[in-house]
Amino acid sequence: MNMLSSAGQLIGGALIGGVIASFSGILGYNLSLLLAAVVSFIAFLFTLRLKSRDEQIATMKANQ
Repeated sequence: MNMLSSAGQLIGGALIGGVIASFSGILGYNLSLLLAAVVSFIAFLFTLRLKSRDEQIATMKANQ
């Protein structure tokens, strides 16, 4: 998990930096913040599909 988190930080930083460098002035910063917000919102939508704690415990007990 730690390796994936570190890779995500590197790729995310490079992506944000690339967007900022690709557009001149404040537009690059605005677009990078918009991109980060969109990615965060998509991640939030994925979290809504996660099992509840009780469902996860029941699944773990059923698979033992």
